[in-house]
Amino acid sequence: MELMRQAVPGRAHRKAIARCRVIGQPVVMQIRSARPGDGYSIAELNWAVHDLHVAARPDIFRSHPDLLELASTFDQWIDDPDRVLLLAEEPPEQVGFLIASYTHLPGHTLAYPASCLTIDQIAVLPAHRRSRLGSALVRAALDNAALRGVDRVDSSVWQFNADAQRFFRAEGFEATMQTMSIRLR
Repeated sequence: MELMRQAVPGRAHRKAIARCRVIGQPVVMQIRSARPGDGYSIAELNWAVHDLHVAARPDIFRSHPDLLELASTFDQWIDDPDRVLLLAEEPPEQVGFLIASYTHLPGHTLAYPASCLTIDQIAVLPAHRRSRLGSALVRAALDNAALRGVDRVDSSVWQFNADAQRFFRAEGFEATMQTMSIRLR
């Protein structure tokens, strides 16, 4: 099966589009900013990775969070100017998402001030993985950050999630710091 992807120029911070041709049939993949009301779709897509997190860290992640409560949280984040919520679509289906947040580090005697976009969550439905949708989501987030003049983009990846670590390395990210924890209760 021949698969060809071609980036289509446009306003990357609002919409990044790629076209696919599989055996001559055009398939449109679209990355867009989440809109009010998309919270429920993002909450449903969240299940694509949530069970992995629950299995690895049941002390942190709830096994069955309330879907409507989660959708409401995501809808609130959509309206937050310091968050980026992106949806990947292969119309009419929504097949992936990315959530990131902006922070400004004020600097101090030992460190320079910096602005940062941190990718907190990214997921693509299993049937659509390895199709460059995750890469398109990351590219759209990088474009958004560049337009805001951000100094760097980080991603927080759990130690148990080797697939995510490989993915972000392939996207050009490098490990810069490791967080270590000790449980007290």
